[in-house]
Amino acid sequence: VARLEVRGDGLIADALSRGRGVLVLAPHLGNWEVVGLHLATLGPTVALYQPLRLAALGPMVTQARQRTGAKLVPTNKAGLGALLRALHGGGIAGILPDQVPDQGAAGCNVPFMGVPCFTGALANGLLRKTGALAIMAYAERVRGGFILRYRVAQGAVSGEDLYLALAALNRDIEACLAQCPEQYQ
Repeated sequence: VARLEVRGDGLIADALSRGRGVLVLAPHLGNWEVVGLHLATLGPTVALYQPLRLAALGPMVTQARQRTGAKLVPTNKAGLGALLRALHGGGIAGILPDQVPDQGAAGCNVPFMGVPCFTGALANGLLRKTGALAIMAYAERVRGGFILRYRVAQGAVSGEDLYLALAALNRDIEACLAQCPEQYQ
């Protein structure tokens, strides 16, 4: 059994206790599956997922990811609606903010590690529509298990200026990566 040390989960508990939704932004760092499993133990959780290319594996993976109570929703209009409802209802929504959006998705090129990179606007849109608290999260692999870290994202990630908001989001992702860069996918 792997040990799990959790830091910063009180930020989420506090927001939920006040009825405020929480958008958890978990980059592809360490083991984001651990983040999703832990979130559902903190409160009602809806997480966006990309359906698998191997459809036969889909039910098994979905069942494993939902085993602590999270609800997975696909990356389509219905899934986005479920994220909005969760946040408006004072629950938790989770996304991978560094996932490459489909062509034609909203976003813009902003610096990521000094290189212009197309960054999707989903997080900014959800935050602006719901007033949710933005939390960065990752599960760092350590000997014997994981250290799960939650911290408040920069306030600018929910700003009206999309370029500035997405640049702030990428700086938040970079700050997470700086802690264990060898664990970035």
